[in-house]
Amino acid sequence: MAGHDVIVLGLGAMGASTCHQLALRGASVLGLDQFHPPHERGSTHGDTRITRLACGEGAQYTPFAQRSHEIWQSLEEKTGLSL
Repeated sequence: MAGHDVIVLGLGAMGASTCHQLALRGASVLGLDQFHPPHERGSTHGDTRITRLACGEGAQYTPFAQRSHEIWQSLEEKTGLSL
């Protein structure tokens, strides 16, 4: 059985994006979730969601939010979908 460089538990927004970014960097990644994706039990599920560049947790998080917008745009370009 082949091993993995990283195992991510939980495939919500944070876990799935972590798997994606690690795989882009060449890591062998296994993502596990208690429910079969996609499912409607995640905290970010729904038709309308927004992201903000101002983060109440602290200014150090702003670059992460900015980078997430770049990643979303890249995914839209690669898939031809409006995410």
